[in-house]
Amino acid sequence: MKKVQYNNVDINEAFDYLTLISKSICNNKLEKLFYTIYNKYDINDILNKYNTLDKNTKIYEFIVNESIKSSIINVKKYQKF
Repeated sequence: MKKVQYNNVDINEAFDYLTLISKSICNNKLEKLFYTIYNKYDINDILNKYNTLDKNTKIYEFIVNESIKSSIINVKKYQKF
């Protein structure tokens, strides 16, 4: 995770690490790396990479779920109806 955060790692390699960690039992590291990627890379690069993922994988499901959770938290935090 620190390698992605502090080094010149391109987004493809970062997603490779994310996929690798998703296949292990280190779920807390998966979430941390996910948010490291969200903070480090440009939104369009993230979206382009996301759109190339196999929709039938654990990593795709994780990203969808985590993105929805994050969106809901932000909406509830900043939108007062």
